[in-house]
Amino acid sequence: MPVLRAMLISGALAGLAGDVEVLSVHYQFVSSVSAVNDFDGLIVAFAGHIHPAGVLLFSFLIGGLRAGAIVGLQIRSSILRKLGGR
Repeated sequence: MPVLRAMLISGALAGLAGDVEVLSVHYQFVSSVSAVNDFDGLIVAFAGHIHPAGVLLFSFLIGGLRAGAIVGLQIRSSILRKLGGR
């Protein structure tokens, strides 16, 4: 349980840091701030336990989360989206 609690706290702090970055520095959503896209294949493989059905399931899950995060953030919070770099 202490590991789960530490993960929850660190995730909340990371979300708060991202919120401050978007709302205080840029005043709009910048899609090039996070470069986590390089590791999606590794995340899907390990989350799906390297089984074809699990990998297929988690690839759709990760893809939906990525698309929802980009489009949903813009629609729900009325934050402008900047496509290029800084």
